[in-house]
Amino acid sequence: MREAQKAAVGKTVLYSIVGVIVKISVEKSFYYLACKQCKRKVVEEEGKYNCKNCTSITDNCDVSYSFSMRVEDGTGGIWISAAGDTATRILSKSAEEVKKMKDTGGNWQKIFNQQKNRVSIKKILEMLYEGKTSIQLL
Repeated sequence: MREAQKAAVGKTVLYSIVGVIVKISVEKSFYYLACKQCKRKVVEEEGKYNCKNCTSITDNCDVSYSFSMRVEDGTGGIWISAAGDTATRILSKSAEEVKKMKDTGGNWQKIFNQQKNRVSIKKILEMLYEGKTSIQLL
């Protein structure tokens, strides 16, 4: 993995590896409020959601994932980021569901802890290829 990490800086590179998620970082925030039109981050202003990207102003927005995870195989590990639909597929719960759990005092960390050592990198890559999305090496 170390060689893959060095080769992939600033590039889109596809590798086939087998590994597992060992940590999902949610110390800061694991979600963001997203524009319903372009899926970019919105800013709440006076009860409305303002998207600087597509300039839309709406009464509501989506909740979308954005988090980093540590993935390791027998040679080492890398941090990758996951967002949107790909992250939802990894966790098997929507960002909105997990945000509601967090807001109501539920055990939302359990959702992230359940995925450690369970979801293989091969499965993540299969999901990424199917969805025609990508991961970013950090």
